[in-house]
Amino acid sequence: MNMKLLKRLFLIFLCTASITSSLAAQSGQNGNPININPKFVVTDIQFAIQTLNTIELQGREVPAFMEVKGILLEAINKAAKANMKAEDIMEVPMPMLIGKNALNLLERATLAGEHADNYLRFTSALIAEIKRVESETQPRK
Repeated sequence: MNMKLLKRLFLIFLCTASITSSLAAQSGQNGNPININPKFVVTDIQFAIQTLNTIELQGREVPAFMEVKGILLEAINKAAKANMKAEDIMEVPMPMLIGKNALNLLERATLAGEHADNYLRFTSALIAEIKRVESETQPRK
C-alpha cells in the first residue's frame, strides 16, 4: 500500500471513531438515546421555529435541521390543540442530541434586538436541562 492510501484509511478510521464516541456519549448505558424534557414558553418555541427558518444550511446539516424543526412544530401543534396561551410554559421531550443540534443551529442565527429575550429564554432552558440530565447520567466515582 502506498502512503496516500494509508493516510486516507487512517483518516477514515479517526472520523469513524470520533462519530462512534460522539454517538456513545449521547446514549445511556443501555445504548438508548438520552432524553431531555426542557420547559419553554410557547412563544419562544414559535420564535425558535421562525429563527431556524432564517439560517443557511449546508447539505449535511439538513437531517439535523429537519429533526429539530419537527420536534418544535409538533410542540406548537400540541400547544394549539390544548388551547395554550402564548405565555404558557410547556415541556417538550426530545433526545439530547436533538437539543444540542437545536443549540448549534440557533447559535448561527442573526437576530433583531427585539428577539433577544426569546432567544435567551429558549437557549437557557435548553442548556439548563442538558446540564441537569448530563450531571445525572455521569458515572459516579
